[in-house]
Amino acid sequence: MVRRTASSISIKWIQAKTCYERSGIVIILYTADNKTNNLHPVDKDATTFDLSGLSPLTSYWFLMYTKYGNGTHVVNSTSPAMFSFATLKKVEGFPTSGVAGIVIGFMVVLIVVIIVLVFLGRTGRLQPAKQRITAGIRTVRNTIRVRATSNAYNNRAYMSKEDDDIYFYGGMEMKEDNMKISRKDISLESELARGRFAVIFLAKYYTKTECHDVVAKTIKDDQNEEAIMKMKAKINFYTKKVGRHKNVLEFIGSVEDEVRGPMMILEYCSKGVLKQFLEAIKSNISVDIDERLSRMVFGICLGMDFLSSKQVVHRRLAARNILLNDMYEPKITGFGPDPSSAEGDDDKSGNERIPIKWVAPECMKSTQNANELSDVWSFGIVMWEIFSLGETPYPGLQSREVPGKIKQGYKMKKPEYCDDTFFKVMLKCWHYDPRKRSGFEQLKEQMNNMFTEAPGDDYYYRTNDL
Repeated sequence: MVRRTASSISIKWIQAKTCYERSGIVIILYTADNKTNNLHPVDKDATTFDLSGLSPLTSYWFLMYTKYGNGTHVVNSTSPAMFSFATLKKVEGFPTSGVAGIVIGFMVVLIVVIIVLVFLGRTGRLQPAKQRITAGIRTVRNTIRVRATSNAYNNRAYMSKEDDDIYFYGGMEMKEDNMKISRKDISLESELARGRFAVIFLAKYYTKTECHDVVAKTIKDDQNEEAIMKMKAKINFYTKKVGRHKNVLEFIGSVEDEVRGPMMILEYCSKGVLKQFLEAIKSNISVDIDERLSRMVFGICLGMDFLSSKQVVHRRLAARNILLNDMYEPKITGFGPDPSSAEGDDDKSGNERIPIKWVAPECMKSTQNANELSDVWSFGIVMWEIFSLGETPYPGLQSREVPGKIKQGYKMKKPEYCDDTFFKVMLKCWHYDPRKRSGFEQLKEQMNNMFTEAPGDDYYYRTNDL
C-alpha cells in the first residue's frame, strides 16, 4: 500500500519475472463481512492501481492474482495474494459557525483600523506615520533583496529530492530509450570487483566497426526482487536524470540478460581509482604530476557542477569514488537514486554507514537531506586528499572525534603539495554554516581563472599568474 484516505487506497507492486505471457491482473475487493465483492481487471503491465469509492473507517480485504496465457487458454495463479486494510476517518469541512466568527472578527478589526486612520488624519499625524511605515517596508525589501542576491547560487541545493527515491526509478519500465544494447554484443571477460549486491566485470562491447573495453555491472547470482529493482533504478536514473559529461563516468547502455537480469554497461577507466593512484605516486612527485593534480581538482569541480545542475546529489564524494581514464581525466562515480548507492557504504542490515570524515557537519547523522552545499564540503575534503597524495582526512583523529572538533571550528592544515590559492578554495568549502559555502557554479568560475584552455580542450594550470 502506498497511500490511504477515507474513500480510497493506492497499491503498488513489482512485476515478478516469468517465462509465461501475462494476459492480465485481477483484483477482487471484499468487505469485512464477505457480503460485498467487486472485481477489478487491471492491465497486464501495470504496477499501481487505485481502489476508490470506499467507505470511511471500514475494514476491507482483497485478493490479487495474475492471469497467464492468451484469449483461448488462461491459467490463473494458484496462490492469490491476500491483503487487508482499513480506510481512514473522513476529514470534516470547516464548520459554518467558525466561518461566521472569522468574518465578524475581520469586520471588527477593519472598523478599528478605519477609526484609527480617521483619528490620525484629524490630528495631523497620518503623514508622519505613513512615512515611517514606508521606510520600514523599504528596509525589509532591501534586506530580502540582499539575501536573495548573496544566496542565488544556492538555489540548486534546495530543489527537488526526487533523485533519492529509488522506488520512483525502480518502478519505471525499461524501454528502448534506455539505450538498450543487445546481449550478443557484450562479452564478459574477467571479474574486476564484487560489491554488496553487484559484480563488476571487464567486458568487450562489439559494435559494427570496432570493439571497446567496457565495464559490465551485473546482479549477483543470488539475485532477488530488491536487487533487480535497485539495478533497474540505477539504469533508469542514468538515462532519465544524469546525462553525459566528460568528468562523470559514462553510462553506455543497458542489457537484458536472461540469466543475470538487467546489466549496466559503463565506461572503462584503465588507470583505476583516484585514491590508489595518489598513493602510488608518493615517491615520484614531479612538476608534471603537480600540474596533473591541479587539473584533476578542476575536472572534479566541473563534473560536480554538472551533476548539481541536474539536481543530482552525490552524498558519497571521496577520492575512492573517482576513477581515472587513460588520459588521467577524473570520472565521478558512486552516486545513484538512493542515499546509500555507493557500494559498501551500508551494512548488511540496511543501516546507513556515514563516512564521517568526508561528509558535511549537517549530514553526520544521515545523508538523507544532503544537497549541493553538503557535496561542496565533501569536494573540499577530496581536494585535501588529492594534494596530500591519498592521505586519510583528519590525520590523528578517530571518526568519533571529528564532529566535536569541527563544531569547535577545527580545520585541517594545508597539504604539502597544495598552494595558497587552492587552500583558500578548500576553506570556502568548509564553512560550518552551509549557507556561507560557495556553490559549484561559483567554485567553477573561480577555478576557471586559474587555468588557460589550450587546443584539444586541455586545461593547464597558470602558476605564473599566482
